[in-house]
Amino acid sequence: MRKPLLGFSLMLSASLGLSPIINGIMEYVLSYDGYHQKWLIFNFITRFHLQYLILFLIGIWIIGLYILCKEYFSKD
Repeated sequence: MRKPLLGFSLMLSASLGLSPIINGIMEYVLSYDGYHQKWLIFNFITRFHLQYLILFLIGIWIIGLYILCKEYFSKD
């Protein structure tokens, strides 16, 4: 019971960490009327140096998903 709970808590914490970043990106995108709309999200991410935080949180989310899937399929 501990490992599925660990996987779920990792996924939940990473999702909670990613949600304000995604919310900020979407607010920035929706409030922008400039010329370079194609590269807007990449400019926002690199200007605030969010790429490392996003990759870290996605990595935690994938580790949690791996733990959940491993425990689910090992109970056959």
